[in-house]
Amino acid sequence: PVSATSAPVSATSAPVSATSAPVSATSATVPATAVTTEQCTADQLKKIETQIPTNNNCFGAQYTNQCPITIETDCPDPSWLNEYYASNNDGNAFVAIDVGCGTALNAIKILRMGTNDDTIDIPTWEKAITDFGGGLYCSNYQMPNAAGKIKREGTVHCIEPLPITFDAVSKAIVDTKYNEKGLKMYQLSITDKQGWHDFPLVDTGSGYHQKVSVAQKDAGPGACSHLDEASRKEKCKPVEETTLDAFAEKNLPGTGNINILLSEAAAFDFEVLMGGKTALKRVEYVEFGFNWKGTWTDAGKTLTSAVQMLNELGFTCYWAGKKKLWRITGCLRPEYDTAKFWSHIACANRNLAPTLVGEMEKLFLATIN
Repeated sequence: PVSATSAPVSATSAPVSATSAPVSATSATVPATAVTTEQCTADQLKKIETQIPTNNNCFGAQYTNQCPITIETDCPDPSWLNEYYASNNDGNAFVAIDVGCGTALNAIKILRMGTNDDTIDIPTWEKAITDFGGGLYCSNYQMPNAAGKIKREGTVHCIEPLPITFDAVSKAIVDTKYNEKGLKMYQLSITDKQGWHDFPLVDTGSGYHQKVSVAQKDAGPGACSHLDEASRKEKCKPVEETTLDAFAEKNLPGTGNINILLSEAAAFDFEVLMGGKTALKRVEYVEFGFNWKGTWTDAGKTLTSAVQMLNELGFTCYWAGKKKLWRITGCLRPEYDTAKFWSHIACANRNLAPTLVGEMEKLFLATIN
């Protein structure tokens, strides 16, 4: 995958006003779940488990990536997102954040959709990033632009801590001139605390997680932890750690919605979310990775706790498939916290984007039926 916990996203438009009235629970087009998320019925739970079962491949065989949830959500095709942003443009500048953006494939997709600029495209980016040593996964999908839609200003904040990847993407941005179109690059590690952490500049050993390449998402701080001080200074670079809340306060306008937050933090997405509770209140749509490794294995850091926290902030979450959705909020299963698999999860804010929640809920119902 683009990262152990990544997901392709895309975009084309403006935020729904934070002060817009909630959609009526009796609306013919938006179900009641756009306002309050109901518990899944027994029949709905049965259909979810039939379509994406937590079977034997989800327990103890994580390296095969054959868990049905992984298969369905490895490269999401977020049709719901494109349709929403194609029809919701209030003229405000588009704002998105991609944490752990890697080779920036998803950041490019978001920028193309959010600005409705069809001169931003995947083939151009693929050539540029390949020239600088990178590669793309899930690149065979490019969001269309809605015919007749007017381009608008927009910014995608692309955050990547790994030095070799940051350098390659920075060069590719200049080469494509996508920096002039709104793609901004930052070398930071987004977590739940402030500080500094060493990231590898070169290979620090023979293990998979100690090998460094532009597209290697797993070569994180752990690749330097086994080195003595002299070797660490030679082979690693201190990278600033900060929280999503601190980043947003420093780099984003103080008011207005954040259209999209994408977390591709290589199995450290839990910390990204927990360090961004204030910023999340401004976010319309969140997409993040769930994993069987990284800090998801720490006590208390479960899918259930993450989804419940997001629910308290107003988000309804779904397993993000290829033009398919399966609701998680109100439909949690104990197996989600004991099975070992990786996946992508899409959440929409019931307060800021009730129409999007309604469309995602309709797609969920269509998926299971």
